[in-house]
Parts: sequence; C-alpha cells; structure tokens
Amino acid sequence: MRIFITSATGYVGAAVARCLRAHGHSISALARTPDSEQRLRSTGIQIVPGDLARPESYREAAAQADVIVHTAFEYSPDGAENLELDLQATRALLRGQRLIYTSNGYRPRYPAERAVLAAGTSNSVLRLGMVYGGTGGGTITSLFGSAHRSGHLPYLREDAANHWSLIHLEDLAELYARIVATSAAGAFDAVDGHPLTVQQTFDRLGAVCDVPSSMQPETVVKDVLDEHTVAVMHRDIALRSTRAQEIGWSPRYRTFDEGAAPAYAQWCAQ
Repeated sequence: MRIFITSATGYVGAAVARCLRAHGHSISALARTPDSEQRLRSTGIQIVPGDLARPESYREAAAQADVIVHTAFEYSPDGAENLELDLQATRALLRGQRLIYTSNGYRPRYPAERAVLAAGTSNSVLRLGMVYGGTGGGTITSLFGSAHRSGHLPYLREDAANHWSLIHLEDLAELYARIVATSAAGAFDAVDGHPLTVQQTFDRLGAVCDVPSSMQPETVVKDVLDEHTVAVMHRDIALRSTRAQEIGWSPRYRTFDEGAAPAYAQWCAQ
C-alpha cells in the first residue's frame, strides 16, 4: 500500500515507518527541515517537504495515499501540546481515503478523536499508552536518565496506587502495521494490556537500573524527576488491549516486567 506518514523522524513515527517498510509498503513522509529530509532519504522514504501548519504542502501526498498515518505531536513554545494545530492538521488529513490518528487517550485530544471517527467508517484512532524501548524520548527514558544521575528513583506516596499503561515501541509499531493490513477501524488502546501501579513501575525500573526506589516527599521527587514525569505520575490510566488482540495482534513484551530490562539495555547502548 501507499502510506503517507507525519513525523516519520519522531520517536514513534520513525519506528512505525520502519515497520511498515519491512511489511512491504511504500512510504512517503512529511519533512519540515533539511535534517529531517536527510534522515528520511537515508532510509529510502519518499520526502514530502512541508509543515503541518500548511495543509497545501501535503494535501496532494495525502490524497494519493491509500492510508495516512498521523503520528505527529505538535508542541507550543511553553512545552504544552498544540491542540489547535493538531486539530487543524487532522481535519486536513481527513480529506484522504483513510486516516490512522495517534492519540494519547487524554481528554484534551477527544475533539480530534471524535472528528476522525465521525468522518468515515474506515478511520482508526490509536490511544497510546506510555511508550518505552528503542532509542528516543518518553517518560521511561527520562526515568532511566534520572536513575543514572541521582542514584535513586523517588515517587509520590499519594500517586503510588495510580496506574500506568505501557507498551514497547516495537510492539506499538506492529500494531499500526496490523491495523493497516486488516483495515480495522475504530478506537484501539495501544497498550500491552497489563497496567502497573506507579509503585510497581518504579520498583521494576529501580531493579533494572540497580538503584533503590521509594516513596518520598514532593520536594525530593521534584528535585530528581522532571516536571512532565511528575505530572504524568498524577494520572491514573488503566487501559486494556482487548480490541487490538481481536484483530490478531499480540505484544512480544507482554508486560513491562518483561520489557524493562531489554529497554534499559537499548538505552545504555545509545
């Protein structure tokens, strides 16, 4: 199939692009900078110079694609998600034949999710859990770094019982490929299906990083962890992968207990 991807050099988008190419699909991708163009060119991906804020720059490529995979997460200068731009770009991409939209399952993205699902019966929404593994960013990667710098991993007592839903990057990429191959539509929770509490996650991270994890006062936690990680700790999101499994997908790393050590080894090898 001909697939057009946004953010094919990003943490998630690059893994998805590699996976889809490995499955034999023809990939074109939006490139905003010369550096992105160079990185895409080296992987054999067709380059579409443009910017999400300028729909005219990618309208033709999107219209020619059998499937559009929108993985771009745009951010404002203050670090917040640029939801207005995301919704604007999503509406432009909906003019294509079929759209797979990447969400994070948080309430601010619901308007874009509703727009995608209401626009056509062939469209899909993937609600990503906390992605880890590979090379790149994410909350788990941030915690690997915090463990190395500080020698311990503190977490808040009041958030210890909150749940985190996780998925390994390679398993996530395979879920995108499965949805493309099966033409599955609707909303999918892109998680391994075994949510862990914050305490369980930190204990597992501490074990693979060989540092202690413990409940600590807010002042200690904020001194070690970045602001985003502390904010994510306040969320209680326990998602299941039932619909993904119904289309024949199953994760290689069935739980974070299985995937944490390989992910840490990848991080150390960077």
